[in-house]
Amino acid sequence: MSNEDLEYAKKLLRIVDVIENYNYYLMRRSIGMIFIVIIALTSIIISIISMIEQTFELTYFAASLLYFSSFSLFFMIIILLSYNIGKIPAIYSMKRVSYRDHGKIWTIIGGFILVTSFIIYNTWVPDFYFPFILQASFGAGFIGDYLISRKQPEFPGKIDQEYLPIGLALLLFSPIILIYQDFSWIIAFMSITIGTFIFGIYLLLTAGKVFEKREAKDESRGT
Repeated sequence: MSNEDLEYAKKLLRIVDVIENYNYYLMRRSIGMIFIVIIALTSIIISIISMIEQTFELTYFAASLLYFSSFSLFFMIIILLSYNIGKIPAIYSMKRVSYRDHGKIWTIIGGFILVTSFIIYNTWVPDFYFPFILQASFGAGFIGDYLISRKQPEFPGKIDQEYLPIGLALLLFSPIILIYQDFSWIIAFMSITIGTFIFGIYLLLTAGKVFEKREAKDESRGT
């Protein structure tokens, strides 16, 4: 086989590899997009609620209803967006990875957050416990994603280890909110938004790692 034929064969293998792994590339980018959208909506909703609460000087009961209804709408929007964004990879490939277990975890966590928010803002429980629970719940959700991902079969660009650092950071640093109670919302908001935003951006920027296996093989053969 001539050098030209060999080079042409390598190019064909490269094209096949791109086609086979493009689904996983889109999958990694889609998950990153979902987390960025979640943070954007969280920031918008909390900002709007804060403005309404301060403008109209709502009672605790009215504020709790506002929080409950707003976050209920938030989780409905996230479910719809996640479902539609998650369908993007399936359009390009028959290879599919189920994320139902991940969805179940975040559904349970979302329901827990809604219930605790309603209870805290309508009982004697101090308000600063809600941002503490919010941050700890997000941390538990990421750790749950990590545990579920470990049980999934290996595939290019698999997201598993990435969930653990952000989950542990959110969970382990959540008690700081109980120490600095006056800054509870600031701590929780900054930790969740910055951490999750960085996580989403990281997934987007590293989506190309799904093609690294073929490139590593080509380099080893070249040497």
